Amino acid sequence: PRAHGWHEREDGRPCDEGDDECVPGGERTLVGGSVRGAGHGRAGFLAQGRAYIRFALENPSHYRVMFGGYVAKGDCESELGIESEAAFRVLVDALIELQQAGLVRHDDPHALAVFVWASVHGTAMLAIGGQLGRPDAPMDAIATFTVDRVWDAVAAPVPAPVSPPRTARSRPRARGR
Repeated sequence: PRAHGWHEREDGRPCDEGDDECVPGGERTLVGGSVRGAGHGRAGFLAQGRAYIRFALENPSHYRVMFGGYVAKGDCESELGIESEAAFRVLVDALIELQQAGLVRHDDPHALAVFVWASVHGTAMLAIGGQLGRPDAPMDAIATFTVDRVWDAVAAPVPAPVSPPRTARSRPRARGR
């Protein structure tokens, strides 16, 4: 399945095709490709996670069929199976790209993708099931919080700054001498 006009602004809000604030990207698949034009680096990762959760909120029935386990993988219509596999492949590819840029830890990209997917999938399923508070709860804020914490977990550790070794000359002198 393809969706037309499923783009987002730089800040992650959805917009209509042709909107001047849209991220370029053209026609995209419903989940996997919907975020290819979201950018690269941390911002792209965050946009991808928010788009995944937003897709679930906007298309709960389709999302449940694709990812809810209601249809056995072997019995799944090839179109839905291809769509869900494509979405996961986009995530793996994005993580590999982020690893190559030194932004994501160098763990197994498939294992990282499973962790990321499980986190955003859990949030999406709970949200569409009405399990995340009041019906008017701010889902964008919950999605952003989830994706930010997932980023914190997969981001490459920042090495502590290395101070030059102290020498006798660089040590402060004692007062009173």
